[in-house]
Amino acid sequence: MIAPNYIPDIRCGVRFPLKLAITIRYNGQEYPAESRNISSAGALFHLDQFIPAGSMIEFVMAMPAGNFRSGKDVLVNCTGRVVRCSPEGNRQELAVIIDEYRFLRS
Repeated sequence: MIAPNYIPDIRCGVRFPLKLAITIRYNGQEYPAESRNISSAGALFHLDQFIPAGSMIEFVMAMPAGNFRSGKDVLVNCTGRVVRCSPEGNRQELAVIIDEYRFLRS
């Protein structure tokens, strides 16, 4: 039996604790952010700007070369939907579902 206050943590992929500096594009503006963790289905960021749930965003991540056994960082262009934006200390914590991504040539 599952306890009534138990909420399972359902995820679509393994999360990797990558702290990467990125730029989020939303509503014609760019905002600096830092990733906390990333999976094939989503990402968690810290940033100074509040972005409401349901918003579409774009971001480019430079994945470290060592993770892909290549000589260069791999750039990944992502489009996603914000599912949560909540205060975390003096910043905002932004949870995003990645709808589409493509690898960019460097």
